[in-house]
Amino acid sequence: MSLVRRCAILMALLLLAFLSACTQPQTPATVSPSELASDVRTLSLNWMLAINAKDIEKTLSYYAPDATVYPPGAAAATTPEQRRRVWVDEFALSGFRLDLTASSVEAAASGDLAVETGAFILSAYDEQGKPFAMKGKYVCVWKHQKDGSWKAYQDIWNADQ
Repeated sequence: MSLVRRCAILMALLLLAFLSACTQPQTPATVSPSELASDVRTLSLNWMLAINAKDIEKTLSYYAPDATVYPPGAAAATTPEQRRRVWVDEFALSGFRLDLTASSVEAAASGDLAVETGAFILSAYDEQGKPFAMKGKYVCVWKHQKDGSWKAYQDIWNADQ
């Protein structure tokens, strides 16, 4: 094989390796924990907007395929159908609105998990049409996915009273 051909093959391989590296999602290990926490805060706010719009598909899209949801007073929801049922039931509340206030978001140094904690107020109307508000707290564990996205992996909330 000629020197020119060897150089051309080597250059092609180097170019392929370079392009492959450029198209890979940024790995969480290359991003600081504070940047990851900021990303999760933004995701959480956008998720709350989808929830308040009662957009079931968008709401469910924030969950990892292997996510578990722990709604108050109910069994854990581990399948896509069970997670859907949780949100269909929540959205069925007349006047439903959810306000989240994150108190902390901490990302693991490894960059593969982040934990968000905070408080919520769920507002709606009861069967007699009277407004009520349930205050509580929540914990959401976010998991970095192979495609570079972050998804809710463990989601639990419960009322203060």
